[in-house]
Amino acid sequence: MKTGGGDNFSCVGEVNTRFIVEFLVTDGIPLVSADLGGNVGRVIFFSSEDFSVHMKKIGRTRQKKIAQTEKGFWK
Repeated sequence: MKTGGGDNFSCVGEVNTRFIVEFLVTDGIPLVSADLGGNVGRVIFFSSEDFSVHMKKIGRTRQKKIAQTEKGFWK
């Protein structure tokens, strides 16, 4: 896995990936399937009623809009 700079916004996906894997290990939750990393964004839908998880991959245009919105939170 590539590593980005400490304040480099482009490393958010890597940080999120590391966080979720470490979280699952720490809490003893088995990782039964994964689709992490790469250059495709994902939107995750989680249902607390039946604990199902659905993933939708998003295109580059949508990723750029999301990145611009999220960058605003870092200021």
